[in-house]
Amino acid sequence: MKIDEFWLKMTDDIQCFGRRWIPPQRPRAVVCLVHGFAEHTGSYHFVAERFTEAGIAMMGTDWRGHGRSQGLPGYTPSYEKQTLADVTSLITAARKEFPDIPLFLFGHSMGGGMVLNHILRFPNSDISGVICTSPLLRLPEVKMPSTTQRILLRIAAAIAPKKVRHTRTPDTPYAATLEECVLVRDVAHEKKLRQDPLRNTAITLRMMDSTLRYGQWALDHAAELRKPLLLSHGTGDKVTSSDASAAFAAAAPADLITFKPWPDTYHELHKDINREEVFAFIVHWLDEHISSLT
Repeated sequence: MKIDEFWLKMTDDIQCFGRRWIPPQRPRAVVCLVHGFAEHTGSYHFVAERFTEAGIAMMGTDWRGHGRSQGLPGYTPSYEKQTLADVTSLITAARKEFPDIPLFLFGHSMGGGMVLNHILRFPNSDISGVICTSPLLRLPEVKMPSTTQRILLRIAAAIAPKKVRHTRTPDTPYAATLEECVLVRDVAHEKKLRQDPLRNTAITLRMMDSTLRYGQWALDHAAELRKPLLLSHGTGDKVTSSDASAAFAAAAPADLITFKPWPDTYHELHKDINREEVFAFIVHWLDEHISSLT
């Protein structure tokens, strides 16, 4: 596997740091990575290993305000106009790099909501299919704000869009027991993930409001899906709603959607203790769709 780095200028001139993972043989497809909140492309080395072993290249950027990219942490000037344009910029760069092979999107968590919004709003884009894990369509029921709280959040986001909230503070204790884990069912691995020095903990009011509103928009427009989609979610997810993914799958065209719930699995499907099984399923789905295109 060859790994190289690049910088991608977005439409507003923000520079985003990126990585490419390329198999030793000519790749038979390329996957554009759209990572989740707080993450960066370096968090996905395991995913890249599994893709390249299957002869598939992967390419992604640290999203604005994440990892090594420029931008205010946890902020977007506009979800609809800028965040989705950033996804388009990545697709365009990947198509220039890999012009003659199928191109797939892979979005996780916040990135899952981004790719679902993108394919629903741009159904004719040059994408062969989409893999979506643990998308942020809604928060779990116990964390979902009330209607009144949502209205207040939207007003606050309009008044102070760059105001920051932190998901962790320096004195927030790390998970010490399995019951305290949120991302994976492994205390040591959970601690390692949260101690990543490039992990962003800041989110602005605008991004909080936008991700919730556009997650609901994707749910409301699921029937308009026009691309093959593998949608996976762990039923033990404490971060995003697996019920919302099930609702999206139920509303989407049956001939395009493959919905795979993973019993008891936590939010980070590709890092949890059953990650090998999860990834084998993803690669099998890709194999079937690549074969149908070549």
